[in-house]
Amino acid sequence: MNFNVKGQRLNVKGSRGFTLVEILIAIAILAVILSLGLFISFDFYRKYAFSSEKNIILSVLQKARSQSMNNIDEKQHGVHFFLDTGNNNTLTYTVFECSSPCTEYPGSNNSDFSVAASYKSSMSTPNLPFDVIFNQLNGDCVVSTGANPFNCDPVNQQIILNDGSKTYNITVNSEGRIDWQ
Repeated sequence: MNFNVKGQRLNVKGSRGFTLVEILIAIAILAVILSLGLFISFDFYRKYAFSSEKNIILSVLQKARSQSMNNIDEKQHGVHFFLDTGNNNTLTYTVFECSSPCTEYPGSNNSDFSVAASYKSSMSTPNLPFDVIFNQLNGDCVVSTGANPFNCDPVNQQIILNDGSKTYNITVNSEGRIDWQ
């Protein structure tokens, strides 16, 4: 029983719990809000992973240039970009060293390390495989030969990385400067 301040008895007939319809509506609203949050988080992850892939490519190029400028093993260094057919055609980058003059990837026995792309991205230009090679001591970009030459010209030769919705253009000029947009 409920009493008011004056001690009179109050009628409490209408005070009962939530109805089943009210509970179902609240659960439906909560489900819609959670699904929108999940959709937004997947989109955020995709953008983060693609940006991370771009950063890995930039760091691999900078590592090869740094090794050449520091004259590690008294050799030129470069990066070999290719599709790894043994790993579901995954984009792979291999840092390598070769004796001067070097204009193409000398083979797997000269590689420092390989990095497989962790995010499903693709390069639209140049055609794979291709090499970006840096000179000893000065770090200048060397015009490579091979099946798909890389000519160290930021206007005409860009490494274009895309994931279907976003694109990054990575350039290497003749002086070895690496830039992106």
